[in-house]
Amino acid sequence: MAIITINKPNRKVRQNRPLEEYYAENQKRKSNMGQMQLGKLNMGIKDVLVYTAAIVLLGGLIGGVSWFLENQACKMVQIDVLAGENNQFVSSETLLPYVEEELGYSLVGSKMGQIDLFEVEKTLNESPFVENAEVYKQMNGSLWMEVTPKTAIARLVNNDGSFVYLDDSGKKFPTSTEFGANVILVRGDFNEEAMPADSFACQTVETAIPVYEFILENEFWNAQISEISIAQDGQLTLYPQVGNMYIKFGQPVDIEEKFDNLMRFYKQVVK
Repeated sequence: MAIITINKPNRKVRQNRPLEEYYAENQKRKSNMGQMQLGKLNMGIKDVLVYTAAIVLLGGLIGGVSWFLENQACKMVQIDVLAGENNQFVSSETLLPYVEEELGYSLVGSKMGQIDLFEVEKTLNESPFVENAEVYKQMNGSLWMEVTPKTAIARLVNNDGSFVYLDDSGKKFPTSTEFGANVILVRGDFNEEAMPADSFACQTVETAIPVYEFILENEFWNAQISEISIAQDGQLTLYPQVGNMYIKFGQPVDIEEKFDNLMRFYKQVVK
């Protein structure tokens, strides 16, 4: 019979420590852990205090700056009129007196905190010559206005000789004592009042807006066509700048096609 010998590794015999030594070591470990947690707690409290102090300081600075900005006097009013040379119905020289007259006080010299931006914008936008206005306060104590005037595309000549302008949004607005736009004249048997701006006595005046726009946006036709006459039945007649001829345009439909045909006539017949 074969005898198999299995070699077992030598195991260290556990030696029992005195109970007092175990308790002492365990107590030391607990003490070290408590000191670490206390240190972390102290660091956390310090961080909170630092952050709190920083927030309070920042809030104080912001409050101080805000107080200074609101209590400083408005030193100047800057007005930027965003318009082309041909349709500038308002200017910085006329807008500031208009706004101050409507508000009832002078902007320059007033405290910045007393100037209501919404009220100033509302006053500007209520002007019949202004399309849009935005107003800002600046750090240097100035008030900045960005104004977009209305853009005229036609001048409607009434039966009595008075006239109003038509803007690119299809609304009427009155004439200006400061500027007259070089746009096409539209005549007919009508009397158009400036107000209400979106109501027309002659419906064809409104339906023919695409014709006015086409002429205005085309360099050749804008230089060539000076006047449009509207008949009672809505038919349009175009009058060139030069010569005695006139063009029976018909109803304001198929606009691009009609002008293409007219261009062929100019190139092939009228040289």
